[in-house]
Amino acid sequence: EAALGLRNTFNVGLGLKLQTGFEKIHSLKGTATNDNTAVTLGLEYLDNAIWKGSTRLELRTGTNSDSWLSTIAVASKLNRDWTVLGRNTYSLIKNKGLSGGANTENEQDRLQIGLAYRDTETDVWNGLARVEHRSERNTADQAGVELKRTVEIASLHANWQPIRPFTFSGRYAAKWVKEQTNGLNSRYNAQLLSGRVIWEVAPRWDASMQASNLSGSNGTGRQYGLGLELGYRVLENLWLSGGYNFFGYNDADLTTGEYTNK
Repeated sequence: EAALGLRNTFNVGLGLKLQTGFEKIHSLKGTATNDNTAVTLGLEYLDNAIWKGSTRLELRTGTNSDSWLSTIAVASKLNRDWTVLGRNTYSLIKNKGLSGGANTENEQDRLQIGLAYRDTETDVWNGLARVEHRSERNTADQAGVELKRTVEIASLHANWQPIRPFTFSGRYAAKWVKEQTNGLNSRYNAQLLSGRVIWEVAPRWDASMQASNLSGSNGTGRQYGLGLELGYRVLENLWLSGGYNFFGYNDADLTTGEYTNK
């Protein structure tokens, strides 16, 4: 494959930036299943001391599918310690029916609203309360089957650093899921409670332990996670760390980007 792209940022004025992009991917050998062309357009406003915002739209057309992707985000300070956050991501992928197959779609929408706190006087406490709504409609996984799924998530996150070498963090999250497949409905919920202790054992070294508990109503019962981690600051803003989970689990909605499996 060969990829060719161009990205520009234009200072429109009054703190507003316009972002444009173009990308083309072309197969040089083999079956041309990934050839596609994408155009992006974005706006970003960061110069205000009270609020900031950005939005982006990407249109992509290809051999196998066409897609839309849009994002919008805003952050607004209420005072020195409190900030309101909002973000929405919408994605639509239309798969083309090749070799006589039917066209399928995968549509997803994700809305997040949060309230962040940071103790600007002492920096001992900081936290985040967040609610999230996810919806998905998928006809791509299995022919003739339409899956609809909605998830409501609420979570609380907190960090506490009473003295310099130690930092304690905790998180509680709960989700409520509703799935509908060709008229068949199912519901279930789950809760996650996790904690982490970080100890700065030396100026460049730290060690941490994390423990968590996931409980659900879908027959999975209680699942536990326990892991250790060791980190080293190689350079300023560059941290190398490694760890091991003795036992764990996985949940696509509550664990997000964290690795909680054994």
